[in-house]
Amino acid sequence: MDNPENEHLIRYKVKYIGKGGGDVILDKNPHFVPNVEEPPIFEHIDVRLSSLSTIPDKVDLDNLAKTEVASGHCYINLFSPVVAEALRCVVDYFPGVYLSESVIRVPEPYNIFVFFEKQLTEYRERLEKAAETDPLTCANRFASKHIAIVQEFVKKRIQAQVDAERERHARGYVSFDMLWLLYQPGADMYFDRWNINEHEPFVMTGVEFTFINDAADLYKVRLWNMDADFDRVGPAPWEFKVDRFPGERKIVDLPAFPCEYLRFSEDVESESIPGIKEHLINRGKKWYGLRREVRPYHFDGFTTTFPRKSFNDLAIVDSRPFPRHPEDRKILIDSIAHPSSPLKICSCEKCEERIYRHAVKPKFVGYSNINPQNVETLTEHQYFLCDSIVEAFLFKAKSWRNLHVDGFQDAAFDGPLFDDLVLKDSSKMYIQDLAKPYIRGIQENKPQKQLRSGLGQIHKPSKQKQPWSPEATMIKGDGLTMLLHGRPGVGKSYTAECIAQYTRRPLLSLDTSDLGLRPDRKDESLVRWFKLAEKWGAIVLIDDAEVFLDFGRTDLVANFLRASSYFKGILILTTNRLRAFDPVLMSHVNAQILYPHFDDEERTKLWGHFFQKLEDDTDVNMAVTEEVKDYVKSEEIQSLEWNGREIQSAFQVAVKLAEAKGEKDDQGRTLVTVDNIKPTVQNAIGLREYILSERRRDWRPQRPLREHSYDAVEREEVRSQPEHHD
Repeated sequence: MDNPENEHLIRYKVKYIGKGGGDVILDKNPHFVPNVEEPPIFEHIDVRLSSLSTIPDKVDLDNLAKTEVASGHCYINLFSPVVAEALRCVVDYFPGVYLSESVIRVPEPYNIFVFFEKQLTEYRERLEKAAETDPLTCANRFASKHIAIVQEFVKKRIQAQVDAERERHARGYVSFDMLWLLYQPGADMYFDRWNINEHEPFVMTGVEFTFINDAADLYKVRLWNMDADFDRVGPAPWEFKVDRFPGERKIVDLPAFPCEYLRFSEDVESESIPGIKEHLINRGKKWYGLRREVRPYHFDGFTTTFPRKSFNDLAIVDSRPFPRHPEDRKILIDSIAHPSSPLKICSCEKCEERIYRHAVKPKFVGYSNINPQNVETLTEHQYFLCDSIVEAFLFKAKSWRNLHVDGFQDAAFDGPLFDDLVLKDSSKMYIQDLAKPYIRGIQENKPQKQLRSGLGQIHKPSKQKQPWSPEATMIKGDGLTMLLHGRPGVGKSYTAECIAQYTRRPLLSLDTSDLGLRPDRKDESLVRWFKLAEKWGAIVLIDDAEVFLDFGRTDLVANFLRASSYFKGILILTTNRLRAFDPVLMSHVNAQILYPHFDDEERTKLWGHFFQKLEDDTDVNMAVTEEVKDYVKSEEIQSLEWNGREIQSAFQVAVKLAEAKGEKDDQGRTLVTVDNIKPTVQNAIGLREYILSERRRDWRPQRPLREHSYDAVEREEVRSQPEHHD
């Protein structure tokens, strides 16, 4: 040291590590005598790698030096309680350095002293003026002196490289050997975690590396952002590695860089940077809001998994039943590693004034174990760090997906959808009356706070509003089971959609692929789906229910009745083979609705609905000619006796043909003409004539051409029976 008076305050040792892992630490100055009144501030351990497999217990330093093959990662052991107290007063976040220990280990390049140089200097300067007047009883009387010695030691070893690297940072560049200087623990970062040039906000935890011959070959960088598991929000750890690269590299080309360097990105204009942060804060508010309640949303966006897929669907956000591989389960940090608070090693008034009233608070208090049901709002910084991934179930796709938060919007339900249903008004009114008690109100969407009562209150009835359930509006909480029966394409499934829109609830459509056919597994699957539907407030639709609820499946029918008996919502079954239903099941149906075969007037009305829907669609610029509207009333089309599904299919083909031909009117709208519909009509007529001719050639008895699998009643009986009955 430059000052001989301070030689006794630093101890120098060398540590030799053998190839087998054993080591020995020797004093470079075997005659070192510590000062009892002022012990050493720290010891410097110079690490060396030896060619020896094992290091002997008794060995000469000069002989060990001959076995040296490389220099290792040096470190200091900090003994000074006043320097440790200073660090505890100025460091707000620094995982990996344990400031509560009696001996604090700080590895080279001693970055805690580099990152907090300014704060330590201010701390030291507050004490320097009064150092000489401090009484001998003040435990911090050596603080300014010891801090200065440590800072001087660090500067001699690293300051030149730090200054050169900061000059690179000012130009937007970084070098590999000094990469650690860019990554200060606690700094806000933009991290491209999928390596797709999409950067998300994170917080730097720190870097791990090992020096061999004064150089590192690899950096392991750790970060965290705000994410969620089943029912908590908190820090979720991530990490990546940076391999050695030559020369300089642009900071913004790294997988992660401090937010302040976004200005160097060629894709970002400086004036847009505040807007980017504001967008991320608002995005975090949406993300957290999605976690606070289980209710339907409209999603129009992309998945976050690859390959990315787009969806336009009704979604429910519910992370608890989200299927995950054990390795993919999100692990949150239970508690952020806060630095130790000052121990207040001195209680004098001067120390309280100069030191402890200036002590910083831990940086990330309140970031762990957040319960969205109890915590209504977060800080803007917490919103900024919220993840972009939301686990949700898509109802049309019937699949669980990781979705990007930007695609979520409030669900918009189309109440007047019943107007488009081709069914007698009395039947529609009957259905609406049945569904009316299940209309979901806005007040039901508010998140429910968990009950938290003191011991003096637990014996009293709770006045807390319970989560929504149809039980509150139906007798004894019983659900509603409806059976819709009629020929295919007459609007049974569409009725279920109408009910869902009318009640402002999602529609969960199930079939045999969702439920399976094995009785031993079907019961478990049914119960699971019904529980999810009730939790989500969804309406359950089972199309073509006769496939697994017929006479021959007694076990399946029993399982179905057992599972559905716990469901308190609306269950809709559809069939075109009523006679195949088990009578036991029929006794559990609350309401049956019969759908007669369409007549010519109803078909014309259905055509009109499709025409109007096309012309009202703002995403397309198309129109239907008057000739088409007349043509669909003609005998040529009406003789085909198309059902609703066939009419819809024919019109979809006509629209595609119109887009291909591109005939437009004077307003620039693409026209759907008779020529676009006729090919489908002629093909249908040709197919009918072919089937008739083939049947004439076959002498065996055949069923009528238009006879359908729907065998509940004959057509004449359908038209003569009541429209509904309970």
